[in-house]
Amino acid sequence: MFGTSGLLFRSNKLMYDRESHTLWSNLTGEAVVGPFAAGAARLEFLPVVRSTWGDWRTKHPDTTVTVLDDAFGARWRFRYQPGAADRARAGVSFPIWQKSDALPPGEEVYAVRLGERSKAYPVERALALRVINDHLGDTPVVVLGDPESGGVRVYRRGERTFRLDERPDRPDRTATLADDRGVVWRLEEERLVPIDRGGAEAPGTVQEALPAPLERLPGHRALWFAWYGFYPDTEVFGVEPPGATGP
Repeated sequence: MFGTSGLLFRSNKLMYDRESHTLWSNLTGEAVVGPFAAGAARLEFLPVVRSTWGDWRTKHPDTTVTVLDDAFGARWRFRYQPGAADRARAGVSFPIWQKSDALPPGEEVYAVRLGERSKAYPVERALALRVINDHLGDTPVVVLGDPESGGVRVYRRGERTFRLDERPDRPDRTATLADDRGVVWRLEEERLVPIDRGGAEAPGTVQEALPAPLERLPGHRALWFAWYGFYPDTEVFGVEPPGATGP
């Protein structure tokens, strides 16, 4: 079980685990201070998404909710309300030792890391484009933005190219993507799942088997200055390699 330490490393908060009291970086998964810091321990990253409650509940009606204790928050002078933390720290800033002018420092990005390669996608652009067929190093990926919920997700795409499946005559509205080979895919939290072939088949045609599902990749939703502080070699979608300035 983890808690927030209240400490910062490179302007990014550190978590601590309640068993060993080790401090962990939430952007690298590495132990910074504590019993695990001397070894090669690293936390596994899992896919997450930021969404609206209405959109999430529609797609996942069996979701349960943690009810936060207002009395506990009051003890520590914290309000569990959207924007409360931002208002409480208004005017407070911390020095940034490594900077980039590729994006405004406070711009929100969705960043993906595979091995030693990383790439940041400006959230507003991902939501506007909705489907981005891209590469992270040698790995083809597809970035999906949902402007209604504000969610951004990234999946492996293999050798396929995707587009929105917006045919008005389609009864199955859960099918949101189609690829360049005529396969229609359903977006799930863990993967993209092929459900049928959207193109008309000639009579007597033997239909090919559907491909295997495509894996979702973990990513981080972060402010540009925070991500760049840890990953200065990151690529930025739609931007030339960032210029850097020292301290």
